Amino acid sequence: MRWTLKTEWLSLLLVGASVALAAYYWPQLPDQIPTHWGPTGAPDQWASKTTGAFIGPLMGVFFYVLVSALPWLDPRGRHVAQSHGILEVIKNTLCAFALFMTYLTLSASVSPGQHLPIAGLMIGLGLLFVVIGNYLPKVRSNFFIGIRTPWTLSNEEVWYQTHRLGGKLMVVAGILVILSAWLPQPQQLAVLLGAIGFSSLYPILFSYRLYKRLATK
Repeated sequence: MRWTLKTEWLSLLLVGASVALAAYYWPQLPDQIPTHWGPTGAPDQWASKTTGAFIGPLMGVFFYVLVSALPWLDPRGRHVAQSHGILEVIKNTLCAFALFMTYLTLSASVSPGQHLPIAGLMIGLGLLFVVIGNYLPKVRSNFFIGIRTPWTLSNEEVWYQTHRLGGKLMVVAGILVILSAWLPQPQQLAVLLGAIGFSSLYPILFSYRLYKRLATK
C-alpha cells in the first residue's frame, strides 16, 4: 500500500492545523498551563507551556503515524491493506479529534479560571464514538485496531460478529454521551463511564461466548 498525497492530504491538514493552532495561542499562554482537568472542569495538573501547548498536536502526530504504519507493523498486514479506506476514515477522525482537543484545552488555558467546558468535551467524545462505531464493523482482523481478544483474533466469524455488535454499541454510547452534555456534571460523568464501560466490556464477553458456541458445532 503506497503513501499518496491524494489519500493523506486531509489527515496531514488536520495535524498541521493543530500545530498552527498551538502556534496561534502560544503568545497568549501563561508560563504554566493546565494539562488535566477534574470532573467539574477545574484544572488540577499543570505543565510548562513548552510541554503543554503541544500535547494536542503530538496526539495528532501519534494517531497519524500509528494508523499509517499498520500495514507494516501488523502481522496481518494484508487484512489492514484491505481495510485501507476504512482506516483512512478512522485516521482522519482521530486527527480531527486531536485538533478539537487542541482547541478545547488551549482556549481553556487562556480563559479566566482556566476551566475546561465539560459539555463541549462530551459532545466531542460522543461524536468520536459515533463515527468510529459506524466504521468499526468494516475493519478486518488485526492486532492494533478493534476489539482484540484471543477469541476474535482466533476466528474470523467471531471477529466479524463481535465488531458488528461493538460498532452498534459504540454508536449508542456516543449518542448517550452527546445527550449527557445537557445534564448536570455529576450525571455527565456517570453517563460517560457507564456508556464507555458497557460498550467496551460487553463485546469482550460476547466474543468469548460466541467462540465457545462455534467451537461446539
